[in-house]
Amino acid sequence: MRKKDEELYYDVNELRQSLLKYIKGKVRSNNDAEDILQDVFLKVQKNKANIKNVKNIESWIFVITRNSIIDYYKKKRMDSRLINLVTQKEETHNVSKNSVNLNKEISKCIKNMVYSLPEIYKEAIVEVEYKDHSQVELASMLNISLSGAKSRVQRGREKVKNILLQCCQIETDYYGNVVNFTHKTNKCKFC
Repeated sequence: MRKKDEELYYDVNELRQSLLKYIKGKVRSNNDAEDILQDVFLKVQKNKANIKNVKNIESWIFVITRNSIIDYYKKKRMDSRLINLVTQKEETHNVSKNSVNLNKEISKCIKNMVYSLPEIYKEAIVEVEYKDHSQVELASMLNISLSGAKSRVQRGREKVKNILLQCCQIETDYYGNVVNFTHKTNKCKFC
């Protein structure tokens, strides 16, 4: 390896450590922090043509990192709202009777969406969300790795979310309770 290549490798490796430390300070899960870091490096790679216009590359990469962390929390908030709807867990907050009724109504639609998924995703969602098995138990039941089980659950949730967002316009309160929803089309086969 040439000396310049070695310096570049060292800088990237040192930056990697700084970024990972920064991400871990903002995200609880080490696995999620590693995923975010990989996402950052993918975004940097995709946008490397813009690097020549950047005055401070390290700052630019930290901005990408900050935005990736924000995206992570946006996705996590949407996923947790979906999980609350799927599992019908009512919060002990001040929930209006209307919100509870709308949660129940939309959860029926979501259950239909879950049962329309391909078998591997349907089975993962049903076992984890409806039968309250952990993802570790799911992995054991299906004789697959834990990461494989997590992947199936995550992909299943994402598929349900996409179906739901194609079908309905949903408004939620601060706690994730459905306060209003309308169908985007009259031809929704789930609701």
